[in-house]
Amino acid sequence: MNGISGISFQETKTELRVHVSKSKKNTSSGTMKKRLPYNFKQLSRQISQAKTSDAARPLVNKIRSKLSWLYKKLRTGEYGDSEISAAIVHAAAMERIAKRKVRHLEEEENAENGGTGAVNSPGEEEEEVYGKDELKESLEENEEITEEKMKQMMEEIERLEDEFNEDMISELKDMISCAGKDMSEDEIKEFKRRHREDEDRQLMKADLKYMKALFDRLEQEKKQAGYSGLSSGENTSSSFSMSVDCVPEIEMAEPEAGSTVDINA
Repeated sequence: MNGISGISFQETKTELRVHVSKSKKNTSSGTMKKRLPYNFKQLSRQISQAKTSDAARPLVNKIRSKLSWLYKKLRTGEYGDSEISAAIVHAAAMERIAKRKVRHLEEEENAENGGTGAVNSPGEEEEEVYGKDELKESLEENEEITEEKMKQMMEEIERLEDEFNEDMISELKDMISCAGKDMSEDEIKEFKRRHREDEDRQLMKADLKYMKALFDRLEQEKKQAGYSGLSSGENTSSSFSMSVDCVPEIEMAEPEAGSTVDINA
């Protein structure tokens, strides 16, 4: 809303100058959120590049540490809820994929050493998203997140768990077909190929989902910035001056006929 924030007068020998300052009230709400320093490609790339179970195993703990870090950032309320929610879902997916890759590589190494290719059955070491209780506590401690947003976040995590549980069914079928027999070199190659395809598909799906969340956020920020610009999102002020020609005070009581008044906005 526009209004007058100040008026000042300046009198000289020949004129009275009036300065009027108008301010535009800031109607934007909330504070600017920080950018979340989360490198989603780094996690997926490290999982993809792991060639042995010994190389892949430490990634599980590394990603769990990243999840705990994200939960702490969530508590602060300093980051946009949509941005940090997308990062948590992505990191949770990375943790599950990393655990799956460890198992895949163990199976392949077992088969190459003359075993059957079977190790722990799918689901034996699977669990709900790491730190799920900690996530709930972080959501509750963030005063800016609404109950609706909390519900959406937990539903997203549960959908992620369901997707991985469904995938484990097909893995179990593959393991049953390999159990109790030695695998030939060609069978081992096919075994590896299926594993890499499964991992790459899951990694790409998680990365694309996170990227979509980023694009949606940027688009929303763009719209909000445009709206703020139209509806006075920032404090702005303008001023104008006007001059009134006058004669010395002693003569003002009896102005001369035909005298003029000039007003310059």
